[in-house]
Amino acid sequence: MEYTFKNKKTGKIVTRDIKISEYDEFKKNNPHLERYLESPPAVAYNGKTFISGTDNTWKEVLSKIGQQNPASPLADQYYQRSIKEVKSKNIVNKHKDKVKKLLTSKQK
Repeated sequence: MEYTFKNKKTGKIVTRDIKISEYDEFKKNNPHLERYLESPPAVAYNGKTFISGTDNTWKEVLSKIGQQNPASPLADQYYQRSIKEVKSKNIVNKHKDKVKKLLTSKQK
């Protein structure tokens, strides 16, 4: 299995191919190396938008999630809708507004 380590002295990142059964022995013989794990980009949701410093790969993942959840804020921000989808959404919203106006006028 391939492991990534950071040299505590130099800060250099190194990769080693080590069997799982040999990992403990390797760590004992190499105290200057600590396990290094790259963290995924942080994503925070502030109620309206997703905030992150992301690369294109992560944005593609967010776009696919948005495509599967078209009514979500994630879809509004990351999913690039086709012209047909945009026009369909506009028509639906237009009719929703008409129904709301009709219902509020009948209540008065």
